[in-house]
Amino acid sequence: MEEVLAKLDKLDQGQKQIRSAIQNLKQCNAKIAEFDQRLAQLERVSREKNIVMYGLEEAGKEDWEEITNKVEEFLKASFGFTYRVVDLADRIGVYKKDKSRPIRIKFVTVRFNEIRSS
Repeated sequence: MEEVLAKLDKLDQGQKQIRSAIQNLKQCNAKIAEFDQRLAQLERVSREKNIVMYGLEEAGKEDWEEITNKVEEFLKASFGFTYRVVDLADRIGVYKKDKSRPIRIKFVTVRFNEIRSS
């Protein structure tokens, strides 16, 4: 009888440990869901500063600085900007000899992107 009681006690302890582990997993899942929401919000805010530009000729191998300067020059010539508005510009996709790839432009501020769309 004592063996049965000892085994029941061990089962009870094991059950408490399992309940504790389940509670910890629920807390971890809640934190993961919260971090997923935060990450999605940060990605959305980051994308708000971006646009994609098509049609700007590609001159062979360009690094991001050359592309950024080319976009800045285009924006100055087209819109008359006298200040820096582009944080970074880079080509999207795989290079093809006879085709210019689009350019992803990340602006310094979201405000310029709002002005552009109005």
